[in-house]
Amino acid sequence: ALSSFCMYAAMSVLMLFVYQITMFTAFATLDTRRVDANRIDCCFCLPRGCPCCPTVPQEEAALALAGGARDPNQMFCCSPPAHKGGRIGKFLQVYLAPVIVKPVVSGILVVLFSVFCILCAWQTTMLSV
Repeated sequence: ALSSFCMYAAMSVLMLFVYQITMFTAFATLDTRRVDANRIDCCFCLPRGCPCCPTVPQEEAALALAGGARDPNQMFCCSPPAHKGGRIGKFLQVYLAPVIVKPVVSGILVVLFSVFCILCAWQTTMLSV
């Protein structure tokens, strides 16, 4: 029983790592595209914006920011961080990220991990207590 638990835990930790470096990056890319398209996060699929959260044009928001006012669309609240990630960070930035941010690869990753999540949920129902 202990051996089975250890193998299950090791695979879980490995899959969590893979999930973090792929799925999270895919969703972060989709979120960046949403911000670039000037869409609010609650209704990102509507091309004209959300009726509950009206937005101002990006030029108007940029003028407000330049004038020292708060961003009316609340999309530019954070400054980009400086990257100092060592060898792993360099690998992620130089080799892995350019592949993951492609729209086709991001879509495939979302579908793949959704299927994996459903498979894990199904396997959980098969456990005997």
